[in-house]
Amino acid sequence: MDSERSLSVILVEPLYPLNVGAVARLCKIFQAKHLILINPKCDHLSDQAKMAATHGGEYLKKAIILNSFEEAKDFCDVLAGFSSREGTSRNLIRTPWMLEDFAQHLSEISGSIGLVFGRESDGLRNDELSLCDFMVTIPINSPYNVLNLSHAVAIALYELHKKFGTPREFKFRVANDAEKERIIMMWNKLVNELNLPERRKKSIRLSFKNLVGRAMISGREAHALIGALKEIKSQHLTLTK
Repeated sequence: MDSERSLSVILVEPLYPLNVGAVARLCKIFQAKHLILINPKCDHLSDQAKMAATHGGEYLKKAIILNSFEEAKDFCDVLAGFSSREGTSRNLIRTPWMLEDFAQHLSEISGSIGLVFGRESDGLRNDELSLCDFMVTIPINSPYNVLNLSHAVAIALYELHKKFGTPREFKFRVANDAEKERIIMMWNKLVNELNLPERRKKSIRLSFKNLVGRAMISGREAHALIGALKEIKSQHLTLTK
């Protein structure tokens, strides 16, 4: 995340240690600043929680335990409450931001941001949402739009990480145009030697070219293909002598 912006995950009265453990694992994956538990109703250090957390166990050990929702303000500059229940004209507290729009809006916000998730049973209540700076919803086009707690946290962290996370450096090099052209050229030379009508050769050459064009061939794969085509060519010449 941006050095001027940090995310903490806040769970209000979580019921199940498996969910807490899974969220701890997500905190590790997405490098959250804190895991904050408000009046937890389960043992966050139980074997079940630790098993679900795997390498995120450090977040369980260092979890900040608070007795009341109001105390979360001491750890976060901004609170974003997540809820699947949208507001109405009579309940303006629940007027939500869509997650994608909220992620975009965060570009204007710095400081410590707390992502608040409610109980597995009934989510966040109105008095808790009223203490949040934002209400955020994850849009789901389904009659049943209530996500599992850890799933909701995963989607939220992923969407925000897409926007502000540090890009991962992959050790995967895509084959360049010259390598692809060489593969196609070597293939075409082999096809030209087949005892087939020209119409069929043309179709085979075109199909292979399209295949190579669509494929995400790595540099290593390109090297292997070129070597294989060379060997096929060499063995073919030997057999025809």
